[in-house]
Amino acid sequence: MGIVQLMIEYVEGTKETIVTDDSWKWSSGPITYNAFYGGEDYDARLELKGWNTAKYSDKSWKSCQTTNFKCLLSNSFFPPIRVVDEIKPVTAIKSNDSIYLYDLGQNIGGWWKLKVKGKQGSVVEITGAETLNNQNFPKKLEQGDVISTIYSHGLGGFYERDAKSIYTLKGGADEIYEPSFFYSGFR
Repeated sequence: MGIVQLMIEYVEGTKETIVTDDSWKWSSGPITYNAFYGGEDYDARLELKGWNTAKYSDKSWKSCQTTNFKCLLSNSFFPPIRVVDEIKPVTAIKSNDSIYLYDLGQNIGGWWKLKVKGKQGSVVEITGAETLNNQNFPKKLEQGDVISTIYSHGLGGFYERDAKSIYTLKGGADEIYEPSFFYSGFR
């Protein structure tokens, strides 16, 4: 279920309100799971090429249904999150055949960006943490370090799973992914 109310004020001073109704359409897409602090799952095989352009045909999309559900709409709880810096890992190690650990050298609030190439359907799971070896992260990453297993990697377990992204590759060329609706603290 979703509800939207846009209150637009144009440069010349006119105002317009746009609200969801049964003229809106919907379709499934590549984001298969999302929780603001809990993570985002993205299946690149489900991308709808050009869906955000005027030339896209939405004939196969379903019509939205209206309901008598009542709620109070309010503005955003906090200012928009913006990129202010891009931090690259200062250390990287291969923990085992399928796990790589990256250390940014400092705790941050933000999200990750992944560049990967592989077979269609291959899955990459990214989990951020502020702890290492089941303790705080006081030193740079070293061989033998492991991500903590006793601490929840979200808001203290507030969400149903740890903060992570699961990315499924469409395959072929290099793929770049960064979550659209996710934010976390990690190092």
